[in-house]
Amino acid sequence: MEMLKRALFSCLLIFLVLLSSLSFAQREKGTKLFVYCGAAISQPMLELGKEFEKRYNIKIEYTFAGSPCLLSQIIFTKSGDLYMPGEQWYMDQAIDKGLIHSWKVVALFVPVIAVQKGNPKGVKSILDFLRKDVKVGLGNKDACAIGHISDEIFKKAEKMLKRNGIAEGIWKKTAYMAMQEPELGNSIKLKQLDATIIWNATAHRIRDSIDVIPIDPKYRIDSPIPLGILKFSKHIEEAEKFLNFVSSPEGKRIFLKHGFGALNNNDKKKNESLSRR
Repeated sequence: MEMLKRALFSCLLIFLVLLSSLSFAQREKGTKLFVYCGAAISQPMLELGKEFEKRYNIKIEYTFAGSPCLLSQIIFTKSGDLYMPGEQWYMDQAIDKGLIHSWKVVALFVPVIAVQKGNPKGVKSILDFLRKDVKVGLGNKDACAIGHISDEIFKKAEKMLKRNGIAEGIWKKTAYMAMQEPELGNSIKLKQLDATIIWNATAHRIRDSIDVIPIDPKYRIDSPIPLGILKFSKHIEEAEKFLNFVSSPEGKRIFLKHGFGALNNNDKKKNESLSRR
């Protein structure tokens, strides 16, 4: 209950700052786009915003927070131009509520195994998470996307290997469950855990302090990152220009630079009919 109160208080503070920012933006001259953006996507989006402004003289302003907090702000204010949650499920919620004009998947969160520098426990795959000598931490599957994805990866491994109990066994021996994904990378960095699963983008930021092991492609499940234009945007044409810029080859280059996955041609074809989770 105390954790929920703190989360709601944080959302309220962000909301008040958002209202102030929007009011200030309305008083200034020139076209601006306001983007509700997931905190974990901030680095590439800040760079993309600067590049977009240079090319088109349209300023991009952001508020960064957790995806559910941002969605609550959008519903309450009914203002702003674009929504970029860190998981497709939240975009689906926005679509169901009639908030989205159009959207695209623009990048991917790619899960990886993170271990201590030098990999002292010799972890090679998710199956090593079952070892008694490996202290494992994971995201809470009911609180953050990486926990949900981790659970899907374990279950997919069970099916591929025809070996029951992998998921249950790993969760049963998990020593630490994080509410937010960055906590896991920090725990590896501080040598409080031996192994975890985090996003490659997070691993990229702390790459000098940890080692990264790719997850076998047979089991790995990437998480799409959508960007959508809000129906009540007063700058639909400019927002479409930004959406196209973020999903362009230039956007792909910047996402890759920051450790995110980029869509290939097959992914782009699937994008139009991406099934809801």
